Amino acid sequence: NGGYDALYAHTGDEGRAVARRLQPDLILIDVHMPGNEDGFQTAMRLRNEEETKSIPISLLSSADLRLEAEQAAKQMGIEYMHKSIEEAPFLERVKKLLGE
Repeated sequence: NGGYDALYAHTGDEGRAVARRLQPDLILIDVHMPGNEDGFQTAMRLRNEEETKSIPISLLSSADLRLEAEQAAKQMGIEYMHKSIEEAPFLERVKKLLGE
């Protein structure tokens, strides 16, 4: 875990509630998750909520995103990482997102 504390949520609704309440330094969202919305929808809602709009977000997926989807995420200030990323590059990207 690179020395970071992690919080978990199972659905987008739960994740947004946790983010509003606990104000994490970074939000990692799986593109495919249970519930009534996917990771993109959750990320967009987080970006539009006053309490969470400035928290860095990265989408994670085991599938390659379409170029258009990846570009749309970047335009919203949302990063994307493929789940196959190895630990060292993953932790480097996390540090970059956190401004470390």
